[in-house]
Amino acid sequence: MQSQLTFPTRLFVVDDECSLADLLSLILRNAGFAVETFYDGQQAFDRLASGNVPHLVVTDIMMPVLNGITLTKQILKQWPSCKILFLPSDVQCDFMHEFALHVAQIGALRKPAPILEILKEIERLLYAQTSFTAMRSDCRVGSAVSIN
Repeated sequence: MQSQLTFPTRLFVVDDECSLADLLSLILRNAGFAVETFYDGQQAFDRLASGNVPHLVVTDIMMPVLNGITLTKQILKQWPSCKILFLPSDVQCDFMHEFALHVAQIGALRKPAPILEILKEIERLLYAQTSFTAMRSDCRVGSAVSIN
């Protein structure tokens, strides 16, 4: 069942590469999203814990303090309606098996991903009815396909 979204749609961008996080946040704001930017997972988690839960979190995986996998596990446990888009740089998507039960809520693209691919995946996660077979083939267990 798809939840009702309020507008503007709220997103968190979480990445320890500050310039990339800032650039992606700017692009997403220009696309009409309300975006907050964080440079590690703990900052994002603290904001979530304060009651500000976004519709979707775009997160890197390898970050100091609190990595993207741990952040996602905490989000799914405490705020199960929140969607996640992993945007790792040099990590294979083989971590996705941990989230197989949440396939409708989680996507993954590898950096550098074209902005149109990122926007399409955000749209899919936020608005589409999704089944396990609709999961992106490049992020199935053990894959190492890069989107350029």
